[in-house]
Amino acid sequence: MERSKLLLRTAFVCMASDGSINEQEFDLVKKFIIRDGLCEESDIDRELGELFMEFNQDSSRFIRRFFETLKQDTLSLEDQLSILSYAISIIRADDVIDYREITFLKMIRSFMQLSDHEIIEEIDDAEEYLQRDVSDSKETESLMDKFVSSKYQINTINSLPKS
Repeated sequence: MERSKLLLRTAFVCMASDGSINEQEFDLVKKFIIRDGLCEESDIDRELGELFMEFNQDSSRFIRRFFETLKQDTLSLEDQLSILSYAISIIRADDVIDYREITFLKMIRSFMQLSDHEIIEEIDDAEEYLQRDVSDSKETESLMDKFVSSKYQINTINSLPKS
């Protein structure tokens, strides 16, 4: 998957990981997209709308595909840091850090080949997200199964915030 699409999906799944998309998260994602040139400013609402529709068609499949992409793609150090940076920034955007968001971030981290030192050097205040309680593929698979199940109630998102 091309880098810009992967970063867009990362931002979107992190917004949805707590079961809702709020205005602060949505605005932050739009700023990232513009800042990093991931798509044209005039296309942002369309791009996010397409992700929104795909997510609502089958959120479990959407999330699984995201993780399959992380597992299968050969990501550069820069790409891995960008993915983690986006994820952490989105999780922090609404000033409420939910357990599901932390779990989701740790699942993302389990696919990265970065050292704690490399992450801390590049991402401010990342230490709190580095505790490795998701350390192997069986644990990750188990968490993914729980994450996409009704236990976490991530089924559909009612609507995208208006900008």
